[in-house]
Amino acid sequence: MQIADEISKASNKVEVNIIDINENPEYIDRYKVKSVPLNVIDDELFFTGLVSASDLVKKIIMRESPEYEAEMFKVLIEEGRFLEAAKKIINNNAGIYFMNLWENSTMSLRIPLLLASEEVLDISKNALDSIVSDLINLLDSTDSSIRGDTLDLLGRIGNIQAIPKIESIVNDPNPDVAEIAAEVLEELKDAN
Repeated sequence: MQIADEISKASNKVEVNIIDINENPEYIDRYKVKSVPLNVIDDELFFTGLVSASDLVKKIIMRESPEYEAEMFKVLIEEGRFLEAAKKIINNNAGIYFMNLWENSTMSLRIPLLLASEEVLDISKNALDSIVSDLINLLDSTDSSIRGDTLDLLGRIGNIQAIPKIESIVNDPNPDVAEIAAEVLEELKDAN
């Protein structure tokens, strides 16, 4: 709180409001507060926990950069704000941000991305079609976990464009990947 207050005193472009949710419980629902402190910038960028002065300044300055939208999307995923992330994909064409996170992810990030993809597909069945060809390319990864998770995601998306590549990896050296490929291939063929 002290750091944010000092930043606001240093710049007239920054306004800081410190809200005690015990005194203002309506903010719990408004911002979907799961833990505190919850930091909110421009009613869009959310991050939980204590933040160093330099990190807070970087996030505030980032508001005016092209990287802001990508960072905002990443934070929504990390904070478990999947519906908001889904709306960004659908309304702001944030599929590129999804794909950038996916291809550089670890398992701990792919799980929330999969959950966000479910929200997207519940709202709009074709909203992730724009990243299908990039996902297909990831099936050549040397990382079996990324291949398996990408197969799972392609199955959820349900785009038949993936069928030829999935057919080529049904005999993947990794038995788990081969099993997922066979299941996804069957689902895609049955659905179409």
